[in-house]
Amino acid sequence: MAIVNITPDSFSDGGSYVSVDDIAKRIESAIESGADILDFGAESTRPGAVAVDTRDQLERLAPVFDMLADISIPVSIDTRSAVVAERCLYRGFEIVNDVSCGRYDPNMPTLVAEADCVLVAMHSRGTPESMSSLARYDNPIVDVFSEWQACARKFFDAGCRTKNVWFDPGLGFAKDVEHCWKILAALFEKLGPEVETVIGASRKRFVDVSAAPPEARDSASNAVIAIMANAKRFVFRVHDVAGARQSVLVASALARVRHEAAA
Repeated sequence: MAIVNITPDSFSDGGSYVSVDDIAKRIESAIESGADILDFGAESTRPGAVAVDTRDQLERLAPVFDMLADISIPVSIDTRSAVVAERCLYRGFEIVNDVSCGRYDPNMPTLVAEADCVLVAMHSRGTPESMSSLARYDNPIVDVFSEWQACARKFFDAGCRTKNVWFDPGLGFAKDVEHCWKILAALFEKLGPEVETVIGASRKRFVDVSAAPPEARDSASNAVIAIMANAKRFVFRVHDVAGARQSVLVASALARVRHEAAA
């Protein structure tokens, strides 16, 4: 899942893809590099970010709407707004990626259930403005998994099919560095909800072991992908599509050899 942030203030690539030409080049590059999904975001949800009006989000998305007919892979909208999600689904988007798991907009469960689309339901607490102060857990693994299941229940109750609701643990969202690593370790051990799982470790602060800025964290991010891809099948949400794909291919080659040796 390739990240395409058409925002001026996202944490690592804010302002990189705001012109029509830059958006088109990012789309072309991501697809050529092997992306399976394009995830467009018109509102930054980095720590401290303020909410963006639905009108502004839709204005930012206007160039993408004009390009949809030429995009050959599924597209996702990263938004907490049911209004934005509805307009995107109408224009041809196939996935809604809601970092609030329906907490921000109570109309989201009914919308995605009626659309029968895939929903990426991410665990988080509070809002981007308050989430850093809410990173306190008795047991981060148990708490995150149980809180997500309770939140996702709204979508199932609204009529969403189990196969259409994907779990995202929300790495970095109301979670400190140790919380993120513990959650990844649990997922590596095949714990967690029995649904499709999205891992969004790309360029996050917790992968940084050398004080590198976000845009210099691709190697560390891809190391996480290579390790996790050896555990089970995940959807990886990434900035560096080519590097991520290579990481998955390396992990797959090793898994194949191990399987053959064990046979």
